[in-house]
Amino acid sequence: MIALIAVVTIIVVHFAVRNVTAGVDFTVTNSGSKVLHSVTVQVTGRSYALSDIISGGSKTVSLKLTSESHIELLFPTHPSLTIDCYFEPKYRGRIIETVMSRAVITVEEEFQMGSFFLRIERLLWFDICLWR
Repeated sequence: MIALIAVVTIIVVHFAVRNVTAGVDFTVTNSGSKVLHSVTVQVTGRSYALSDIISGGSKTVSLKLTSESHIELLFPTHPSLTIDCYFEPKYRGRIIETVMSRAVITVEEEFQMGSFFLRIERLLWFDICLWR
C-alpha cells in the first residue's frame, strides 16, 4: 500500500511540475528538397544547435528564455531566417514552424500564461508570394 501511495505521489508531482514549468517547445520542419545543414536556433541570450535537418525531417528543442524574445534560425551557408513571433520567459507552450532553405512557410504558436491561452497560425509563404 505504501508503494502504491509513493507511485501515485510521484506521478502527481511530475504532472504538477510539468504543468507549471515555463518554457516553449520549438519544432522546425524542413519542407524543402535540400538538407538544412548545421541549424542553430537563436533566442535572446541563448542558442541551441540542432545540427542537420533532412528534407521532410523535423527537430524539436525546449527553449528557456532569460528575457522577451523572437526566434532566429542560423545557417553557416546562407542568411538567417527570422521567425515572426514574440514570447517571454513566463510563457508555456509551443511554436511549430515549417521552413525551406531561404523562407519561412508557416508558423503555429500556442502559449499559455496562467488561465490565458493564445493560438496563432500563419501561412507566410502565401504572403510572400502575394508581394512579389
